[in-house]
Amino acid sequence: MQTFNITSRQNPVIKSWLELKKNKTSDFFFVEGEHLVKMAHDNGALFTYISVNDANPYGVDHYVIHPSIVEKITDLKNSPGIFGVCKKHVASLDFTKPIVFLDDLRDPGNLGTILRTGLAFDFINVVASPNSVNFYNDKVIMAGQGAHFRLNLVTMEFNQLLQQAKKHGYQIVATSLKKATPLETLTPSEKMVLVIGNEARGVSNEVLEAADQTIKISMSDAIESLNASIAAAIIMHAYYQKRF
Repeated sequence: MQTFNITSRQNPVIKSWLELKKNKTSDFFFVEGEHLVKMAHDNGALFTYISVNDANPYGVDHYVIHPSIVEKITDLKNSPGIFGVCKKHVASLDFTKPIVFLDDLRDPGNLGTILRTGLAFDFINVVASPNSVNFYNDKVIMAGQGAHFRLNLVTMEFNQLLQQAKKHGYQIVATSLKKATPLETLTPSEKMVLVIGNEARGVSNEVLEAADQTIKISMSDAIESLNASIAAAIIMHAYYQKRF
C-alpha cells in the first residue's frame, strides 16, 4: 500500500483516470462516492482509492488529490471528492438462478435500476444484448448503486443465450402487450429467463417467437405501457414473493 499526492490537474495519472472512464472494455472501471467505494472494497474489487483527504480506511494504494482536481474528474454537481478504481468481476452465468435478458435496452438509468432491482430479488444473472447500453456506462454505475460488484453481467446475443438456457432446462418468459397472460398466472422457477424489451419497441419479434410464455402487467386503461425498469421491478418482485 502506497500513498501519492497529486496537486496538478495536468498530472498524467489524472489523464489515465479520464481515459478509463471512457474505455468500457477495460478490466477496470471508475466509481464515485463513498457508498460505491465501500461496496467495491467489501467485495474485493477496490484497486485504488482516491480522495481529497489523507485518511485511507481501505488498505489499498491511495491518491490524495487537490480539491481543484475533483472538478476535472467528477460526474456530479456536488462531488464528495471520493473515487475508486475497481476491478471488474469476471462473470459467468449461474445456471441455478433466474436470468434477466435485456433486449436492446438503451437507457442508462433503466439499466442501472434493473441491476439494483435484480440484486434485491435474486436475479443475479443479467445478460444484455450487444446493442444494449454498456454495463459500465457512468450513469449505469451510479444508478446501480453497487450491484455491479455482486451480479453476473454478461453481454451476449439472444440466440447464444437461448442455446445455453435450453440446455439447462430454462423457460423463456417475455413481456408483451399482445397475446399475453396476466403476470398473476406466472409460476416462478429458478430456471427462468425473463426478457425485458427495448424502451420504444418492446421485445423483438425474434425473441417473442422463441418465448415459452408471454406475460403482461394488469393496469388501468389510462396508460398504454410502463417504463422498462418499473415493469422489470414489478415482475421480479412478484417472482420473489412467490418463490420466497
